[in-house]
Amino acid sequence: MSRPHLNIEQRNLLYQLSQEGNLSQRQMAVWLGCYQSTISRELKRNQSSLGCYLPDTAQAQSETRRKNAKQPFKNVSKATLELVKKGLKDYHSPEQIAGHLKKAGQESLSHETIYQMIYQNYQDCGKYQEYLRGQTRKKKQQLLTRKPKSVIGKVTQ
Repeated sequence: MSRPHLNIEQRNLLYQLSQEGNLSQRQMAVWLGCYQSTISRELKRNQSSLGCYLPDTAQAQSETRRKNAKQPFKNVSKATLELVKKGLKDYHSPEQIAGHLKKAGQESLSHETIYQMIYQNYQDCGKYQEYLRGQTRKKKQQLLTRKPKSVIGKVTQ
């Protein structure tokens, strides 16, 4: 089967097949070479305001959703970012910072989001990696250079 996202040619064909009205969603999926759930989701999600499926509108809506989905950290305010940086500078862990933000009633961030901001160097957060307690790079290097235990020579009874 093909990938779960439809392109404009497949959307045009889906429109033509749906206008005929005598094919089920499963038959349309076989015709397009995709899953039936993809067809169902496509028809349900990308309807126009009038309730009909139009391929150009569907393509535009899909592109808008994909564009908006790929904006990491878009909800992190400047004030929260400064609090995170200050906490890291004071050698607090991301878990502690996230807990402090939640307890103080500030904008809520998960500790994983804070780690991602550091490792992706969001708004110059990468330099705060040195303030983290654990050294993940050293741990990864140790795992890569460590020799595997030998299984040869062990006798099973």
